[in-house]
Order: sequence, then C-alpha cells, then structure tokens
Amino acid sequence: MCKAGDTIDVAGVRDVMDETKKKQGDGAAQVEHWEGKHGGILLAVSAKDGARKWSLNLVSPPVFDSLIAARGSLYFTTIDGKLVRLAPQG
Repeated sequence: MCKAGDTIDVAGVRDVMDETKKKQGDGAAQVEHWEGKHGGILLAVSAKDGARKWSLNLVSPPVFDSLIAARGSLYFTTIDGKLVRLAPQG
C-alpha cells in the first residue's frame, strides 16, 4: 500500500474468505490465491472518501510490500520475478 497525492494504491491477492461466516471450510481457496494461482489485483482509492478510482487485474500477484510511487508512476515486483511500472498515458 502507498499514498501518492490524493490516491491510496493497494496491491495484493483477492480475499475470498468471508470472515463474517461461522463456517469457513479449510481455507484452500484463499491459499491458492496466496500462492499466486489466481493472479492479483491493484486498486486505487480516494484518500479523501475511500471511493474506488480504478482497479487492474494482475497476471501475477505483487511481492508483499513492494508497491512504491515515484515521479508519477507506480512500481512493484511480482512473485514471478517481474518489475512492473505503471504510468499515466499522455
């Protein structure tokens, strides 16, 4: 997670377990996400009100705590060994 201007960017795997339910099963589906079998997600939300600005599905999940913002771009590494740079078009 990182904050750049009025945006908070969050990257990780999807949370597929519903912690409000008493019976969760064995958690195998969530483990598959943690292992990178279902990719990841990058989400941008407003720092002011939490409204979703945009999201991006990732082929490979990001490495924990690898998201940074610098000079107008977002950078992160993925568990399959790639360095990703996202920059605005224009």
